[in-house]
Amino acid sequence: MDTIIQNIETLVKSIHCSLKNRWLLPCLSLLYTGIDVLGSLERGKSGGVRDSFVRWSSTYMLPGSDLNCTALELYGARCGILHTFTADSDLHAQGSIRKLFYAWGSANTEALQKSIDTLEKPAGAVHITDLINAFSHGVDTYFEELKGNPSRWNNIATGAGLWFVNMTPDQIDNYNAQWDENNAG
Repeated sequence: MDTIIQNIETLVKSIHCSLKNRWLLPCLSLLYTGIDVLGSLERGKSGGVRDSFVRWSSTYMLPGSDLNCTALELYGARCGILHTFTADSDLHAQGSIRKLFYAWGSANTEALQKSIDTLEKPAGAVHITDLINAFSHGVDTYFEELKGNPSRWNNIATGAGLWFVNMTPDQIDNYNAQWDENNAG
């Protein structure tokens, strides 16, 4: 599980770094990818990405947050950002959700929402900082919950055995030397 926690902590730091540098699309891409990843940890064989994303967002991100959107709207926003770097998604085109537009820095979501409302189209304003805070809080809540449930934690650890780990060149060389030694003639 250390690998999972380490990778998610690095992801959260990368999200903050992207925002600090005003790399807004990479920031949002990393954030939505993080929700995908965390939702996938307990998806099961029959669940899809959409269901696990909406479930994780509804359970861990939205409660107590300053976000004025639904988990399904977040999923539609995720589709738009990850697939086209826009606010457009099939869910919005079908009329199932509002588009989400992003305020950032010192921008005010209420002012952005007022501008959006003049368009007379269904759309909502979300502040990127509120989105990041909700995600970070969700990550903390999720891992605290898992630590209190060893059976659930073990199921996730088993499924996450395929996660990438960071290895230095020295670690790889040591592994190869050990393998060669154990498998010599």
